[in-house]
Amino acid sequence: MPAMAVLPILLGFSVLMLLAVVIAPFFGYLQKIGPESQITLAILLLLDILVLIAFNKLKIILTEEDFVFGFWFFRKKVALAMIDRVEVGEYSFKNYYGYGIRMGRDRSWGYVPRSGKGVKVFLKDRSIYFVSSGRAEELAEKIKSKI
Repeated sequence: MPAMAVLPILLGFSVLMLLAVVIAPFFGYLQKIGPESQITLAILLLLDILVLIAFNKLKIILTEEDFVFGFWFFRKKVALAMIDRVEVGEYSFKNYYGYGIRMGRDRSWGYVPRSGKGVKVFLKDRSIYFVSSGRAEELAEKIKSKI
């Protein structure tokens, strides 16, 4: 199973489990739970759904002035004038310890929905970003042609 599918499956399973715990008492399958517990579970369910939606897809936008990447409203906008160099690299679990928006051991920020290749963007202010992409080489060439 691709690593990309693991997170949505786990989150989907937890959403189903929370729904079961909230809805089951109404059908007599589980002991009734108090209103405080129902509110807490409903909040957890909403947060679970928001995480599932927010980190489902990495969006990458390259304009004439900016390189924008991120998940839902968790986006980073980098002016092309700030980019020093770009490299194609492989995602390293040992560096980021997971998926999503992660700070790596090498002090880079990873925007990673799945394993595989990505583009490492080095900025003039010494910031480094790793952006996972199924077409990393093509993205790197497009960025290089604009900077």
